[in-house]
Amino acid sequence: MADGSGSKGQSSKKPSTSSAVRGGTSQGGGSGDKPPQKPTQKPAPPPAGKQPSAHKSSPPGSAGGSSASSSSLSKAKAGATVGVVGAAGAAAVSAELLAQRESQVRLLQSRFETTQAAAQLSDVHQAMGDIESRLAEIPVELQTLRDRGYVHAGRLEEKIQALQQQWRRTRPGIDSALRTNVARLRSDVEQAAGPVRRLSAHNEASIQAAESAVSALSGQVDAVRRSVAGQYDDLQRELQSIDHDLRGVAEMLEIIAASPEINLRSAEGPLLAVKAEWRRDGKEGPDGYLILTDQRLLFEQNEELVKKKHLGLFAAEKETVQKLLFDVAAHEIESVKASEEGGFLGMGKEDILDLVLGANAPVSRARFHLKGEESADWAAWINRVKSGDVDRDRAARFQEEVAGAAAVALSFPSQCPSCFATVPVPPRGVQAVTCEFCGGLIKPEAAA
Repeated sequence: MADGSGSKGQSSKKPSTSSAVRGGTSQGGGSGDKPPQKPTQKPAPPPAGKQPSAHKSSPPGSAGGSSASSSSLSKAKAGATVGVVGAAGAAAVSAELLAQRESQVRLLQSRFETTQAAAQLSDVHQAMGDIESRLAEIPVELQTLRDRGYVHAGRLEEKIQALQQQWRRTRPGIDSALRTNVARLRSDVEQAAGPVRRLSAHNEASIQAAESAVSALSGQVDAVRRSVAGQYDDLQRELQSIDHDLRGVAEMLEIIAASPEINLRSAEGPLLAVKAEWRRDGKEGPDGYLILTDQRLLFEQNEELVKKKHLGLFAAEKETVQKLLFDVAAHEIESVKASEEGGFLGMGKEDILDLVLGANAPVSRARFHLKGEESADWAAWINRVKSGDVDRDRAARFQEEVAGAAAVALSFPSQCPSCFATVPVPPRGVQAVTCEFCGGLIKPEAAA
């Protein structure tokens, strides 16, 4: 009994087998001889919505090791994808560069063909042929204009003859220089053709070589053209200036011939004509032509005016108005002023001609907007007419008629035969005048 009770007491002091086993199990299965270890404290559960991260030292079989392996695999796949995309991008860039080079090749081939054609200097041959033709045609055209009443620019015939002589002297030398330079350029073209034939879009060096060759050839062609053309440039410009002036004269004579009211006086020579607007109120007025002769300044209205409108908006009926509105002797122009008005930043300016007229003129002032010519040039010509200096510019065959017309003007009586009022000397070319006092018709005494 005593032993049994003692066993029970001793047994109650020893730790239980189950607790020792639990402790050993928590230490990885050590023997029961080792002292018991404190149980490992369990980590607190992660907050809701978050997953625990794998520990770096987790063994391969653990959950952490599996996550690391998956991450490495993902990185490997991403790297492979980047490599494929990079290769595709490199291929795309290469194709784009090839397309650019192919475009350069085509452009260089086209430039070479154009320069090769220019090396024949066909434009120089054409210019020389035009000079030859115009030197033969201009004298005929001028004679036609003389026969139609153009009496001024009397030295023009001499100028044309001088140009013809100059051309006869210089033409042989120009022909020789042309043949020599065309032969030399033919050799230059052959040299440049080699790099052009070797052009390849896959070879950048071939493109650079061809670019250099074509550029050099182009510069050589331009230099030769300037050198040869420089021998006839001045003469060509002179002919172009004469052409421009003769076209203006022909247009002026057409305007006068088409007018039902403009009748040139004896020994009156037309000088200039230009489209213009007579600004009667200072801002606007009729459109037509301003015409200057060596005796008068004329303005003829010549424009289409709407007579009737359809629905009050669209022109339904028009009429052409052609009427001489302004006819003033040159000596009645007391002063003339040229100016430019309006416009913006130097563009769109209007050439204006302002006139102050004498007491016998139909108006005291007149303002014209010239369309297409410089008002300063017109002012200079008007002053030449007023001074009589323009008569010295007549062709030789028309000089005598000036003296005859002046003699007729001087033969008018100094007094009116009817009322004995003073009669001023009329302008040159006038065949009869009307007395300002009695209205009688007065003629030169030689013709009375």
